[in-house]
Amino acid sequence: MPAGRLAEQLDISPSNLSAHLAVLTGAGLTQVRKAGRQRIYAADLVATAELVSFLVADCCGGDPELCRSVTANLGAAAIKACN
Repeated sequence: MPAGRLAEQLDISPSNLSAHLAVLTGAGLTQVRKAGRQRIYAADLVATAELVSFLVADCCGGDPELCRSVTANLGAAAIKACN
């Protein structure tokens, strides 16, 4: 999604969004490509799933019962982290 459209959807200033996107891109959670003068951002779903898996495993201590409500709608990688 173009950065300008993201800023509109989130109702934040473009400069504020730019700072957030720089952090997310630097962390590998988003990918960016240029299309003319625009920058198009997309979530890196694999990296995001890996981050969620780590956080769930760390937070829940690997206890499947503690993780169950959190992982109900997540992919297999997050569920695997709890088992």
